[in-house]
Amino acid sequence: MFTVVRADQAEFDVRQGLGETFAEGFTQWLGFFSKDSKKIAAAFAHMFILDQFYVAVSDRQVVGMAACTDGKSPSVKLDSKELRKHLGFYKGSMAGIFLKKEFEAPFVNPSPGVGSIEFVGTASRYRGRGVASQLIRCILEQTPYQVYLIEEGYPETQHGDCEYEAALKLLTGEKYNYSEAEALKQITRHLNGDSDRAQQEIRDTLLLLALDSDDDVGFCWWDAGELQFFIRKEDLLAGNFDRTYCSLYSS
Repeated sequence: MFTVVRADQAEFDVRQGLGETFAEGFTQWLGFFSKDSKKIAAAFAHMFILDQFYVAVSDRQVVGMAACTDGKSPSVKLDSKELRKHLGFYKGSMAGIFLKKEFEAPFVNPSPGVGSIEFVGTASRYRGRGVASQLIRCILEQTPYQVYLIEEGYPETQHGDCEYEAALKLLTGEKYNYSEAEALKQITRHLNGDSDRAQQEIRDTLLLLALDSDDDVGFCWWDAGELQFFIRKEDLLAGNFDRTYCSLYSS
């Protein structure tokens, strides 16, 4: 069982839990700065603006998170001193420069009445239990916007290799054999040996839609799994939804 509250109204300090949930999803994308998820959690725990976040809590532990803003106010604010403290001077400084642009950039000409849902994530042990669905439902009930946009964050998935599988299928049509390294080799071969482009293709394979198993609405995908739809970034920007990949992930 879990409950959803606004982060600044929780009965305990949720920053550590937010950092850990963030690290579970983002460590693979922040590998340049550190491959240690605990170090990533500690480095980024400071950045969350609590009155913009909602957290799912179970036994005084954060098991899920999501932010909602008006598109003008940021949901996170990076402190380069904190980043350098945990990541070292060089990598901490780099993170402060490059990630600030990525994480804190406001919408261009944000529309009134539009809310931005960001940083949606669930602790791995709670995935497939409807945590993300309940977080989104709470945001819809407690915020005043008429339209909501879900910003690109990290995929709400049960397994860390989902983008590799999706990119491989979308680009080559080949079967995934549950090896990230082999999938990367196959994509690289397909792209005439361009490994940098292959890695970029994997990063640009986006989770378009994820449907959790949820008893309240009668969804049960295999063994309490998750139905996921992926799309390449260039197809999303072009509005080409004919080229998508659907996958069923289960524990």
